[in-house]
Amino acid sequence: MEKPILFNTAMVQAIQKRAKTSTRRPIKKDIADFLDIGDCLQCVDNQGKAFNINYPYQVGDTLYVRETFYKTEHENYPYFYKADKVSVIDIKWKPSIHMPRKAARLFLKVTDVRIERLQDITEEHAIKEGCEGNICEHPSEDDGYCPDCDNCGYTEPPQLQFLYLWDSIYSKQGYGWKDNPYVWVIEFEKVK
Repeated sequence: MEKPILFNTAMVQAIQKRAKTSTRRPIKKDIADFLDIGDCLQCVDNQGKAFNINYPYQVGDTLYVRETFYKTEHENYPYFYKADKVSVIDIKWKPSIHMPRKAARLFLKVTDVRIERLQDITEEHAIKEGCEGNICEHPSEDDGYCPDCDNCGYTEPPQLQFLYLWDSIYSKQGYGWKDNPYVWVIEFEKVK
């Protein structure tokens, strides 16, 4: 099945470089506990009320990426995309939510969908989210200790970059890092 998915400009660029192969999206329901029964989640909220939540995507679904764009009048180049850093004066970009299917140029095949707590993200998964971290150059020290990274290898680890990215998108909506919401984890591969 083909479904739309929204990405901001920076994340579209990461997908284009194949640096992003995963995305997390908040589950916008109050969940205290859940049971995965295959095609949906049987959930209980903090008041003990039971309800079901359907998975937003299934393994094998094809997602077309909706991104910030501009519709031109040119027959051979009908669309410009903000992720391409087009240098055109006075462009009035249209938000990704308004992008029609025919303007899509990026397609993703869903390889996994699961639920987890936001703060359970690992270094490996933060990298799959397109957050590579800032690698430390390890200045030479006599005792082998690097004060810049505390010998972890990063001056800013991938999880910290992911935290900043997440909060820039979702904290004002009530799904900030500190709230540790349940999230959909959607893994994908770029396809033609």
